Amino acid sequence: MGVAVWPDECMPVDEFGNVADIIQFGGSTLNRMANGQLHEQLIGAVGRDVIKRIRRVYGIGDFDIMDFDDIKRIVMDRDIAMAKEQFDYILGWYKIISTDTDYPRALKMLDQGERWINHLCHVIEDGNDPKGMFIHLPPNSKVRMDEVIRQVKEDPAYMPEMSALRYKWPGDDEYTVTVGEHLIGPTYYLPLEKTATDWSGVSSSNLGHFGTPAKLTQLDKYTKPGRETGTKATGEDEFRNLAKTFGGEVLAEIADMHNNPVSHRAVCRAIITADKPTNIEEAIDREKYPIGGHRPLSYIQHMSLCSGKGFSRK
Repeated sequence: MGVAVWPDECMPVDEFGNVADIIQFGGSTLNRMANGQLHEQLIGAVGRDVIKRIRRVYGIGDFDIMDFDDIKRIVMDRDIAMAKEQFDYILGWYKIISTDTDYPRALKMLDQGERWINHLCHVIEDGNDPKGMFIHLPPNSKVRMDEVIRQVKEDPAYMPEMSALRYKWPGDDEYTVTVGEHLIGPTYYLPLEKTATDWSGVSSSNLGHFGTPAKLTQLDKYTKPGRETGTKATGEDEFRNLAKTFGGEVLAEIADMHNNPVSHRAVCRAIITADKPTNIEEAIDREKYPIGGHRPLSYIQHMSLCSGKGFSRK
């Protein structure tokens, strides 16, 4: 898969000034059945354009950077009925995207003094970021995305703005304009690659009672902010193939790094503190951390010693 970095002036831009940050192959979304990514892009675009439409009512530019106090001054200088109309417009979007319990909670702001006006001003202030409104949809949300998409398409007031896009290939002088209309909308990206600037740069498995990598289950899937997935090391078939090819010393090295918590921590520390993490001469000092201390082996040795047996490396 190829990746290229284009100058900002070459990236696609629509008639409303929205500039794409990333051009992604659409087939990957369908191949991986990640349809939620398309829903997220549409929802993000609706929230962004809701803010823009309210800003235009008050004569504020789509991309103007304004302080909250200045925004509130503009809102309060106008007719209060106009503010109420724009707040109702926001509530209409909340009613589409929120659950039956969230929407009544937002509606109660009308009975809480100036809170609804402050909320309107904060929404306008969110337009300082071209990505627009932040909408949190928890994994257990009862909102049906197909119903949200249907309501958005049927209501022109909330349908996001779309137009032909203009772009050019780096090095070209002429711009190209797309034939059809396309949507530029924000999506959430979680980079999997770490920069090794902190300890999260080292991916390490969660260890079980005996030191072996623990399998991720539904019970502990969301117990921590970062997912700890047992790394794929070596299974029974891999052990046999490696033993025949490289011998037992290599297998002992691999098994100890994965199953000995002390060695495991030493390897992680070596990676995170290395000047060149991808070019480490020695991941672990075996004079300081000798092979043979991992818990599964200690468990077997203990049982064997209790029955009068012992193991030797000679």
